[in-house]
Amino acid sequence: MACRGAGRRRSLLLPCALLLLAAACADPARERYEKAEVDLQYRRMEEALAGYRSIAREFPQSRYAPAALLRQGDLHGAYYRNFPAALEAYDSLVFNYPRAAEAPRAQLRTAEIHLFQYLDAASAASDLERLRKDFPGFEEMDEALFLLARAYGAARDGKRQAVGLSELMERYPKSDAAAKATELSRKDYDKQ
Repeated sequence: MACRGAGRRRSLLLPCALLLLAAACADPARERYEKAEVDLQYRRMEEALAGYRSIAREFPQSRYAPAALLRQGDLHGAYYRNFPAALEAYDSLVFNYPRAAEAPRAQLRTAEIHLFQYLDAASAASDLERLRKDFPGFEEMDEALFLLARAYGAARDGKRQAVGLSELMERYPKSDAAAKATELSRKDYDKQ
């Protein structure tokens, strides 16, 4: 009878030990990322930015580092309007994690900054052509193609703009970007 109770205690001891071991091996990068997300949700921007920045610096091998760099760039660009810092974060993501799921989005945001903030259509078009080449299956390729057409339009390259709009409407006919492309094409046609 006494042996039976000892066996039960041992069988309960093993799951408890495994739980303690799992808690001891918690991912500090994940914890910091989740805390930064909460800070962002509650609009504690300085704390969120510090958290994201520390992940890329202290845990560069973590799976959270690319996402933290993307968030860092987004905060710098959209909230602080510090576009050089945003570009630095996006460039770091693309350079250090070229195959991360966040890399194409960082390239898209880089192009948006070049086109809309710096009014540098040539750089934006170059960024977007690179995005097309490096990530042909990017889930937001319709938006990238629309932005590319706008960049070519801003660069006064009507032929490339028309080709881009046509490709967009052909490849993604039901997308919001295709609807915007149709409207842009009409406006360009009306100007002629």
